[in-house]
Amino acid sequence: ARLSVATQAGDEPGQTCVALHESKRAAPLARRCTYGTVWTASARVAADGKAAVLAVQPLDAWTELWVFRQQRNGRWTIDALPPAAASDTGIGYIEFAGFVPGQAKLLVARESRVGGQWQRRFEVLRLDGNFTAERWASTPQKLVAFSRWTDASWKEGSVILR
Repeated sequence: ARLSVATQAGDEPGQTCVALHESKRAAPLARRCTYGTVWTASARVAADGKAAVLAVQPLDAWTELWVFRQQRNGRWTIDALPPAAASDTGIGYIEFAGFVPGQAKLLVARESRVGGQWQRRFEVLRLDGNFTAERWASTPQKLVAFSRWTDASWKEGSVILR
């Protein structure tokens, strides 16, 4: 199935609603609204069509990654992955770095200010549960999945690789 992300004005002033669509269905598979900035150009879909991601910036210095996932029962969920625990920081971002084909895994890069110190992590997350970090490292070179499955547009445009 061909998936796409579309935005439209929400019910409240300043609100943007994001909908995940399948080319063969008129009704959206999933929908969520925000008052933040939705970066539609960041949308990526997994090759198997069972997951998609989108960057959403609810605050000036905070960018989340929305993850759309198809559940075993066929229903879709939308989860917001923060750059760090919200109680730890108010500054940070998380970037989509790739999907691992044939496996329910997502590659992400996070950078945030925690306890006055900048923290940078590259993670391989499991998509079939609660986004448990299967592996993580301080540089992408230390993770095999990052050397094999990173998204080409992430490699070209990521600020975390500076």
